[in-house]
Amino acid sequence: MKGAFFMSTVSEVIDKWSKKAAPIEDVKETHTVDIVIVGAGLGGMVAAAKASELGSTLVLEKMPHIAAVRQAEWAFDSKFQRDAGQTFSAEERENIIGDLMRDDHWSMASQKVVTSFVDHSGALIDWIKPIIEKESDIRLEVEPGWGPYGVSYGKPGYPEPDWFVPLKKYMERNGAKILLNTRGVQLIQDGNGKVTGIIAKNGDGNYIRYNANKGVILTTGSFGKNQAMMEDFFPRYELYSHDMFYPESTGDGHIMALQAGADMESIAWGDSFLTSDVRYNNHTNSTSLADLVYWPAYACLPQLYVNENGKRFINEGGYKAGENPLFCDQANEMRIADGLFWQTPNNKAWSIFDDKNESKLDEKAKTQENGVLHIGGVTSSWPSHGINNHEKLDRDVQDGITVKADTIEELAVKIHMPVETLKATVSRYNEMCQQGHDSDFIKEPIWLNSIDTAPYYASRITSTPCCTRGGITIGPSGRVLDREGKDIKGLYAGGTTAGSALGWQTTINICIISQMFGWLAVQDAYGVLQKPVHSYEKMAEHA
Repeated sequence: MKGAFFMSTVSEVIDKWSKKAAPIEDVKETHTVDIVIVGAGLGGMVAAAKASELGSTLVLEKMPHIAAVRQAEWAFDSKFQRDAGQTFSAEERENIIGDLMRDDHWSMASQKVVTSFVDHSGALIDWIKPIIEKESDIRLEVEPGWGPYGVSYGKPGYPEPDWFVPLKKYMERNGAKILLNTRGVQLIQDGNGKVTGIIAKNGDGNYIRYNANKGVILTTGSFGKNQAMMEDFFPRYELYSHDMFYPESTGDGHIMALQAGADMESIAWGDSFLTSDVRYNNHTNSTSLADLVYWPAYACLPQLYVNENGKRFINEGGYKAGENPLFCDQANEMRIADGLFWQTPNNKAWSIFDDKNESKLDEKAKTQENGVLHIGGVTSSWPSHGINNHEKLDRDVQDGITVKADTIEELAVKIHMPVETLKATVSRYNEMCQQGHDSDFIKEPIWLNSIDTAPYYASRITSTPCCTRGGITIGPSGRVLDREGKDIKGLYAGGTTAGSALGWQTTINICIISQMFGWLAVQDAYGVLQKPVHSYEKMAEHA
């Protein structure tokens, strides 16, 4: 039943998923290690690399391969950033924590967990950087497109380097093992509720018991491909035309943790992006999260967005520049996608722009730092960017992704929209563009580009999710908490399996958060987690 979340109390929904399964008795083998990590994604691979330095480490991955890597990071007060000329202060730290809590709506995010993330982020980057760079030619670089604290992995001609490869080499050289085609299915607890291991099912269908002397870390990703969980936890889930969830995102870690007594955040909103509403089947050499998701040329930029009735309904540019210095541009796009989802009855809108769109944007780009306008991950000038160029626009028209017309009236007819309404909307928008002030929705002037040069274009866009929030409740070091807020001994969570660090969305890049709590969990399990000391504190000590 769709929307069960709204028809039941929060506790009833969580109770439903917390029912314990019958103990698995048919175990073929038993093995013992220090740490078992379930899931070889961002959280799991980083946790495993750290655990491999400290003791015997086993990673269980149900897929025949490890997960795809993500490129961008985020950090506060890493040596790497200081060496690049950045400076940090106590006041800045407090502002960051406050901004993160504000933009996470002071709701699901735990301030203790958010603070832990900020305080340890620099140390995580400084730990992982030499490992990656020693094992490969991949280099960590400052990346302004992800905000003032953004960093990314990159090298010439290789925009999305697979830094899991050198990380895997590092952990395996340290003795860690990754078992593919092996799914964690049931946590093992002693009489006091402490998690002492896990039962997994291997590719032969046999159940294997793995005792964990130090603990089990759940990093199995989100639950976007578990339809029953989505119906219970994800509001208006049925309105999505498609998604970018990885096929392995079935909530295995969430379910095991709940059955072990864990608490879970009550709503599973997550990152969403603007994409084409058309299910595209012509990808070649695709590296997207889902081959059916497509970004039409120019349409997902802050153009004029109208609903099915031809009326404008949103500030297409999102946050004002400088309103939140943390804000990375892709996070801004996520909030616009959220607005489209909640402010339209069907999660659909039309993006309207004209033939001079590129030159207008390019002219305004010259006023920006490095001659670049940052939005939706765009971090290069328009003519050379792979997503937004006229050649791709022509292909979109040919493929039926975007509609082209010589007049606004003709465009309205082609997209089955009230002609006079769309004409009035465009006229009003052009009037404000000429004035340089959007008095209707307060859109930033830099995105106010009149629609006045034929031909005209319309592309139907939608909000498309790529991961869920609604994670298992954790403490500042990744320890899983029960419904009374107490630790479940021996059990940790990281990646998007874990909650508490994020609200409905995040202001900053989620990839570093996904890595953080598995990394902290390992150190906590071994009793070696140290309180971070920031550079400005050290300088004060020596002053």
